[in-house]
Amino acid sequence: MNYYREKYLKLQLDTLPVARDLAAYAVLQETLLPYVKRDDQANVLAGDIPLSTYLATNTPLVSGYLEAATALSKRS
Repeated sequence: MNYYREKYLKLQLDTLPVARDLAAYAVLQETLLPYVKRDDQANVLAGDIPLSTYLATNTPLVSGYLEAATALSKRS
């Protein structure tokens, strides 16, 4: 019983940083998304974010979160 309890607690501790990072990412996206515009409509000087820039920046981040979540899922 203690063996499984320790494994569960370790998994919980490993999950916390991933969940915290994902929550911070979600808040950031809520803030940024109103500024994302199609490339042909974006006015960078006005603070718009071109869609291509947004995707180029966020795709690696999302891939990293997916890898971390998949690794945790395989352990559970």
